[in-house]
Amino acid sequence: MSEVFLRPASLIHPGPSPAGSQGPFVRVAMLGALVALAACAPTPPLDPLPKLSIDPERVTVSGISSGAYMATQVHVALSSQIHGVATVAGGPYGCASGKLDVALSSCMKADPPIDVAALTASVKAKADAGQVDPLNELADDPVLILHGANDAIVSPKVSQANVDAYAAMAPEARVEHQSDLPIGHVWPTAAAGDCSNSGNHVADCGIDLAQRILQFLAPVATALQHIQNPARCCGSTRISNPIRPARRSWAKSVISMYRMCAANKPAACMWCFTVAR
Repeated sequence: MSEVFLRPASLIHPGPSPAGSQGPFVRVAMLGALVALAACAPTPPLDPLPKLSIDPERVTVSGISSGAYMATQVHVALSSQIHGVATVAGGPYGCASGKLDVALSSCMKADPPIDVAALTASVKAKADAGQVDPLNELADDPVLILHGANDAIVSPKVSQANVDAYAAMAPEARVEHQSDLPIGHVWPTAAAGDCSNSGNHVADCGIDLAQRILQFLAPVATALQHIQNPARCCGSTRISNPIRPARRSWAKSVISMYRMCAANKPAACMWCFTVAR
């Protein structure tokens, strides 16, 4: 253990001064040497991450509040790798422009209103400069923008601004907007409850929001097997060479298959594509 003597500007209870020193001193015991030694100790290797069966073409991102903003940021910036987004009480890409006062005013209360045109122009310039992925990567992506009718923290105008921004950035994106969810500023779960916020933004409301988001963002996860094997869905040889989902065209492919199946044998196919209509 090492000892360091400090001469403070003023002391309430000065300790004894070390020999040969002038004026009051405080003796401070420090563990610096021990900390340094501990830092030098070898770190045991971490176990390797397990290999996961993840289809990189079906990666999406979701979030609430500041997490919703982050979800939008990630989706727009990395749209070649992120293929859908769901937000709850969140606004458009780049809303605050790095300014805290804007984040706490416009980006939460929409006061002053969010300048969607300026934000859209900014993100287009970033895309042209290669600072974010090309905006055409957003085409066909599912975008679910939700807001609670009882949200007293974030204005519904913030979510509407996100809707407007996606319409300007990616008019071909599959955007769905709902601002009348019977919730406050919370992430609702399927468990029955009074939907009150316990402080962690998760509340038992009898609404399975996670399921709804997954059904919207990943209809292909259920329908893909039927596209690859249409007989299982439609029982018909009429669709012997169905459209397979291309890298950026899941939604269009699924909807096309739904229409083809429904025209041939709707009763056998309707359940496969309910969430993709």
